[in-house]
Amino acid sequence: MKANVEPASEAVRLQVEKILASTAFAKAEKLKRFLRFTVEQTLDNRGDRIKEYWIAVEVFERNSGFDPRLDPIVRVQAGKLRSKLDEFYAAEGQNDSVIIQYPKGGYVPVFKTCEVAEPPPKPSTARAIRMKWAAAALGVVGIAAILAFMAFGILRNQDTPSNGPPPSIAVLPFLDMSPDKDQEFFCDGITDEIINALVKIENLKVVARTSTFEFKTRSQDIREIAAQLKVTAVLEGSVRKSGDRLRVTAQLNDASNGFHLWVGHVR
Repeated sequence: MKANVEPASEAVRLQVEKILASTAFAKAEKLKRFLRFTVEQTLDNRGDRIKEYWIAVEVFERNSGFDPRLDPIVRVQAGKLRSKLDEFYAAEGQNDSVIIQYPKGGYVPVFKTCEVAEPPPKPSTARAIRMKWAAAALGVVGIAAILAFMAFGILRNQDTPSNGPPPSIAVLPFLDMSPDKDQEFFCDGITDEIINALVKIENLKVVARTSTFEFKTRSQDIREIAAQLKVTAVLEGSVRKSGDRLRVTAQLNDASNGFHLWVGHVR
């Protein structure tokens, strides 16, 4: 539940009656009087009466010579009242919108209105959510496979010396270019799936994820990154989500000069 504004006096009084009639307060007559007295004094703007002396006299029937330094009854009962309220709101009152609390060290109650949490999705709704995420996961794999094999096709068709090193590639973490910057996990998933797809290709060396993810917040030139990773090509890309539309863009770069070998996108 999320705290909102202070409730109306009538709503607080109705909540008090519900609390007093609850199982938690069934055998707590003294605490009932404590709760009712302090709430009514607060609602009637008589906070000056909510003192240890007046609570002892009005609620616990102590005489006019009551000394709080010698008799701790109010402090003890206040602790019990807080515990009983916690018990009530953990059970019968867990979905109530009006909350009554007593801050520690004081006897003046605090009233809050809370937004009741939405109930869990119905089974059909929950199933629809699972299906949506399953489709999204398959989409990540499909997009990754397309981009990976496009990259391999370009590398395979490059003119390389027969005695030169075999083609090698580093897949840098895809960047989240969405307005809300809320697609980081999707970006990481795309990157992982492309690496996994490329690793399965024979005669292609692929840099491990742990090495490429060191450049997640990259500001270096592609040629410098390629030199550090000792690869002949670097694949980088981005994800942009706007509303229900998703665009994945990728660029394959020649490590020797930093030029694009191929640029493509999938929606």
